[in-house]
Amino acid sequence: MRTIILVAASALAMTACDRRTGAKPAAPSIRGAPISLAQSPARRPGLWEQSMTRDGAAPAMVGKMRVCIDAASEARLSVFGGKMGKSLCRRRSVARGPDGAYVFTSTCDMGDAGVMTSAGTLTGDLASHYRVHDESDTTGSGIAAMNGRHVTDIDATWLGPCPAGMEGGDVILANGMKVNLNKLGAAARAMSGGG
Repeated sequence: MRTIILVAASALAMTACDRRTGAKPAAPSIRGAPISLAQSPARRPGLWEQSMTRDGAAPAMVGKMRVCIDAASEARLSVFGGKMGKSLCRRRSVARGPDGAYVFTSTCDMGDAGVMTSAGTLTGDLASHYRVHDESDTTGSGIAAMNGRHVTDIDATWLGPCPAGMEGGDVILANGMKVNLNKLGAAARAMSGGG
C-alpha cells in the first residue's frame, strides 16, 4: 500500500512539482516573461481526465485517471507547483512564452520518491484541455524504476462538474482505486509509524 501511495503521489506531483536531477534533460528555452506562482492560472474546477505516458508507455495504475479539482485542491496541487510543490521544490521557475505555452524548470525533493529535476512545457487553456511534456532525471528513489531519466506526457481534458461521491483532491486511478491526494501525506506518515 505504501508503494501505491508513493506512485500515486509521484504521478500527480509530475503536474504539481515538475522534476529533474543529475544529467540535465534538454531544457526548453525559457523565453518570455517569468511569472510568479501567484500569477499562474488555475485549472477549471471540476472533473479532469488525465492520460499519462512515461517513457512512451502508460503506467498500469496511473496511465489514465480522473481527478476532482476544487479551489482548495488546486491551491495544493496546482500544475504550477501549489503548496505541495512549494514545500518540496527548492528551485522553480515558470515563464510564459510568446506562443502562450508555459515553460518550467524545477528541482524537488520528494522524500522516499527521490530528488527530481525537471524541464518541460504546458500548453492549453486550463479550462478545457491542457498538455504537459516533462523531461526529468531522478536519483535516490526507494522505487528503483523511478530513478534515471524519464519523459512524461500528460494530456488532460475537463469532463464537467465532479460527480456525487467525489470531493476536491479525489483521484480515481486506472485500476479503479480511489485516493485523495490532499490526504496522502497523512496516510504515508501513518503507514510509516510517524502518526
